[in-house]
Amino acid sequence: MNSLNIRILIVDDHDVMRENIKSLISKQPNIEVIGEAKDGETAVVLARKLSPDVVLMDINMPKLSGIEAASDILRNNVAARIIILSAHSDKYFVMAGFKVGVSGYVLKTSILEDLIPALRSVMANERYLSPHITDIEIRKYIEQLPKAGNSVAES
Repeated sequence: MNSLNIRILIVDDHDVMRENIKSLISKQPNIEVIGEAKDGETAVVLARKLSPDVVLMDINMPKLSGIEAASDILRNNVAARIIILSAHSDKYFVMAGFKVGVSGYVLKTSILEDLIPALRSVMANERYLSPHITDIEIRKYIEQLPKAGNSVAES
């Protein structure tokens, strides 16, 4: 990352999760948390007011979902990059996020190893997808394939 500060808005309805995210990124140089929101509506207002570089956005929140809030933020502030932070690995949620224009999708279960690489990627104008999601989707795909080599196993 460059020498300029990356200005972050953290959006999650759970206080403990916001504190954990702040603690994780506060250890990184050149990253500054400029605001926090507990719901999607507040996130949209703060994003308009603060113009963050990156919004770290939960999906399941009161008043306005993370996907709806991301859509509104990107409509009003195209410079913001949004990384979805979610417990959902289902491709429906992943695709819904990327469809509205988010830059990254990180599973909360892998936030310790994935958040900083995700920030680096989106600040380099690249998309980021938690590797754990890819692993899950590949496993699902393989399970649906016809079993190869049955005749060998039967002989």
